[in-house]
Amino acid sequence: MRSFLLPLTACACLVVLPAAAGELAAGPTMSSKSAPAASAATDYAPGARACLAEAVYFETKGTSLRAGQAVAYVILNRRAHEEFPPKVCDVVADGCQFSYQCDGQPERMADPAERERAFRAAESVLEGRIDDPTEGALFFHAEKAVAVDWFETRDRTVEIGGNVFYR
Repeated sequence: MRSFLLPLTACACLVVLPAAAGELAAGPTMSSKSAPAASAATDYAPGARACLAEAVYFETKGTSLRAGQAVAYVILNRRAHEEFPPKVCDVVADGCQFSYQCDGQPERMADPAERERAFRAAESVLEGRIDDPTEGALFFHAEKAVAVDWFETRDRTVEIGGNVFYR
């Protein structure tokens, strides 16, 4: 099987994609920020699919496809919100919003099954095949996380795959 290396400049890492995986990047920038949910007509900046899959991989490893889709939706919801960057890769790389970005470890998506699950989750959300299971969440944390002040300042929406989601 032939593979390609896809540089993710915003995520500062590389993802190995099988040649059969199809496109190496999604299309141009989304025309409207009013609806975070994707559709067949919605376009995203190059690399959006890979950046979204990377975040899903590291934030939901060992959980379900639905948990991955929930995290993917948080990223798209942020992208559509005025307080966050307007591109998927920029949302993923925004400060230390996603813990794996600041853990000092290289971002290697080494587990093939988890990588495939992460890409399936990202694609299903980007293509608009599922509705937002987070009810518009912009934030999440692990169920077992130590409580911090911001938990109380947000509306809790759902719990999925060991994460608690908030608007």
